[in-house]
Amino acid sequence: WDNEFTERKVIQMSERCIQRQEFKAQFRNYEKLNSNLRQYLLRSGFQIMDGKKHWKILYLPTNQLFVISKTPSDFRTGRNFASIVLNTIAN
Repeated sequence: WDNEFTERKVIQMSERCIQRQEFKAQFRNYEKLNSNLRQYLLRSGFQIMDGKKHWKILYLPTNQLFVISKTPSDFRTGRNFASIVLNTIAN
């Protein structure tokens, strides 16, 4: 019983780690919210709303709102966004 429980816990943690890495990879080279990234966000439980200069991205399970610029200022924008989203959702 303990081994089975431990194995399930390890598998769940591994899957979560893979999902985090995949999410980070999607935003690693963010330049704009292209159709592939939109589809990924929709499949992951997000709703995307168009603003004038920013995208408003709502995480539906917790109703948490995130904002990302349509024209990023530097190469870290997507990485920072992914980090903020993952850290916020995890807590």
